[in-house]
Amino acid sequence: MKRHIVILLLLTLVVQSWMFVSYPMGGVDDNQSGQRFLIDRLVSGDLLIGNLRFNTGYPLVIAPVVAVSRMFPRIDDRILLLVQVGFSATIPFLVYDIIRRRRTPNEAFIVALFVLLDPFGLQWSHFSLPEWLIAFLLVAALWLLNYALLTKRRLLLYTLLSGLLLGIAVLARVNFAPVVAALGLMFFAITSISFWKRFQMFFILGVSSLAVLFLYLVLIQYPSTGTFRLSCIGSLSLNEGLDVNDIPLQATDGPASQEYLRLTSMSVPEHALFLSDTYPRWSMSGAWASPEEQALFLEQGFTGENLPFANRFDLIYYMGACPTDDLLRDVYFERIRRYPLEWLSRGLKDTLLILIQSTEENPTLYLPTYDSLVRNTNESFLGFERVEGDFYTGQWVWTPGIWLYSTIFHIWNAIKWLTPIALVWALLSRNWFYATCAVLLLAVAGIMPLMKAPEARLYSQVYPLWTILLGGMLASFIKWARKPRLQQ
Repeated sequence: MKRHIVILLLLTLVVQSWMFVSYPMGGVDDNQSGQRFLIDRLVSGDLLIGNLRFNTGYPLVIAPVVAVSRMFPRIDDRILLLVQVGFSATIPFLVYDIIRRRRTPNEAFIVALFVLLDPFGLQWSHFSLPEWLIAFLLVAALWLLNYALLTKRRLLLYTLLSGLLLGIAVLARVNFAPVVAALGLMFFAITSISFWKRFQMFFILGVSSLAVLFLYLVLIQYPSTGTFRLSCIGSLSLNEGLDVNDIPLQATDGPASQEYLRLTSMSVPEHALFLSDTYPRWSMSGAWASPEEQALFLEQGFTGENLPFANRFDLIYYMGACPTDDLLRDVYFERIRRYPLEWLSRGLKDTLLILIQSTEENPTLYLPTYDSLVRNTNESFLGFERVEGDFYTGQWVWTPGIWLYSTIFHIWNAIKWLTPIALVWALLSRNWFYATCAVLLLAVAGIMPLMKAPEARLYSQVYPLWTILLGGMLASFIKWARKPRLQQ
């Protein structure tokens, strides 16, 4: 075991250092900018960051780190990156400890190597996004539960702590809630404890995770927005998923679809652009427009030539996020009732694409590739260059490291095509941990297409599950292949 830990530590140091010097923090996309906006408010002392668009779990956790890092303005982004990389780097070690306790150190070492060297997982700590945090919280919760189940010590207390961690994860990404529910149901598959104890674990996990959300709703969300709703853009994402899958929207689908098409046939002076200057408005559940603007929209009092027709975002401006969300929710259900087979077939296809980490519209590789960098060769030193573009705005990167990562990513990540086989293996393995990982991965892959078109940023919140299953399957195969030889 000591040899395994030493090797894992050395590999972690090499791999994470390579990524650390190659890719600094960056990204000017809307999702990261929204998270940084909330973080800035927290650092300035404004705790009322509740809103109806961006999840707030990540800002609440990382804001103290940002506050400390800004005491060193020249390296503040590097300090933040170091903290995020540090937490992410503990995941393989937690996985190793879980499996060595349940199986053997050799099997644990193989699985931990798979988790450590996963190129898909290495990237997420380099963003101002919650994916790395959710993955860490999930593995930490599984580690607590595994320790308690095997030692039979303070089982309910460790379940409570796990629920609190998972509650924070849900606050960081609301669509993580089905994973928590699936984990709770998997308690009933544990045969080493009584049914009553399993029910207690299920109850405590649910109550503790919900307690985190309840405290947030009472202390932050309601005072900020005047509503207990966590989000008012979920239905927008649902319909975007149907649009991507070419499921039509027609007035004959139902009254909500008819009303929506009527509203989007109205004219507006210009489209509402949801850029950074609109971030404060997402705390408003009602219309963003003034009463006069709203009246002009509803009465079609706008004048001019070639006015554009309203779109979904315009409806949020003139009607409000929550009323628009309510309308679009009804539209969504009318559309899938009209085309259930198309919706189901597309959903199954997207589920498979998620399982093998191969999406059509969104590239799996989220960090910028070597070819996409706009380099300033006038400022370079030992491979370090300043880069510009959609992701970086003048930061120093190490281009040889980026070239290597970009080159090997799809080659190494191709092993994810074996995920469906690994899922079957895990479900038949009669091992609670592997079976639980399989169920949690299926929960994400099966439910995510219902919420939005497959996007790596969303399903990567459980990125360790892929390599846990693949590593476990490989270790099992090696053990099976060596068994006849050992018997001889």
